[in-house]
Amino acid sequence: SPITVFDAESAGWVMVNHPKVALDVDGRLHLLFTNYSGLSNQPDGLYYLQSSDGGNTWSAPDVVSEGSVVWSAITSYDGRTIHRVWQQNDGSVVANLDQESTDGGATWGKAVNATGVSNDTTPVALVSNNLGELHLIQLIEENVPSYLKEYNLSIQDWRWNGQKWESQPHQTIEIKGDRAQYS
Repeated sequence: SPITVFDAESAGWVMVNHPKVALDVDGRLHLLFTNYSGLSNQPDGLYYLQSSDGGNTWSAPDVVSEGSVVWSAITSYDGRTIHRVWQQNDGSVVANLDQESTDGGATWGKAVNATGVSNDTTPVALVSNNLGELHLIQLIEENVPSYLKEYNLSIQDWRWNGQKWESQPHQTIEIKGDRAQYS
């Protein structure tokens, strides 16, 4: 039978959404999810839980952020190192934040801004390449007159060097077409 990881209704929340899970080398599961507690249908925070027994039992949720989190990801990297990354909109700026644990999620470092800030939310992905290097990829829409019916996008790439996120060479791409969509 299904195992309840977290009961949003008992906590007085409207719902939880956007769950993300990672598995580390010790078999520990790491879970991130977004809280929706108000009538505005806007995210009210990001939470973290973990399980060391294959998901049979879970820790109490820890608050990662109480801000408006629009995207998140979690990954196990280099053994017991865990990264939880999220995009947060505080109403005036949008930031991509990263927090690292080097002890399998027992403790976490301070959240750091991985990419700088922008005015708009943007598509973001946390990926690793064939060498096992961790990258944070972001699509930034450039200003193009609407009558051209195209998007010019800058693909921005940051690589984790083991200590911090380093900017990599950016690439510009173009998507043409009426009502073109990207994500």
